[in-house]
Amino acid sequence: MGRILKEFPDADRVSALICLVKKGAAAHLLDWQHSTKVERFEHLVVFLHRAKVDTTEDIRTALKSAVFCTDLQSLEGVGPKTIDYMACLVGIESIAVDRHIRNFAVRAGVNNRDYDFLKNAFCFAADLLSISRREFDAWVWSREARQQPQLTFTF
Repeated sequence: MGRILKEFPDADRVSALICLVKKGAAAHLLDWQHSTKVERFEHLVVFLHRAKVDTTEDIRTALKSAVFCTDLQSLEGVGPKTIDYMACLVGIESIAVDRHIRNFAVRAGVNNRDYDFLKNAFCFAADLLSISRREFDAWVWSREARQQPQLTFTF
């Protein structure tokens, strides 16, 4: 069991998180020191609370709304990658285009850096491989996170 579940067993919905944010306990909850990241989390919790999004199911439903996603992106530091990452976390099949996806694409000979192009290309690739888009995203991420320079052999 993770630290958050042990220390904050009731923090399983936005209505509980908003109480922690109001108490100034978000940094402790997350075990983060970076004030900007903590503030972004707090703003996200406040946004979700105001939107009456409380449970994982509520988030899953809300993320299927273009209006909600556009409004969510009005928060500082929230862009398409955040939306797609949140979607993956709540069980929506998606690809969150990050530096690992971009690096994998470049090494595969895909030089288009456009977010939507890469998302669509990787979603299509996962579909062609008949694997979950979330699993494909996780596989690329784990592979690229530990990528080492390829050895060169001289003959």
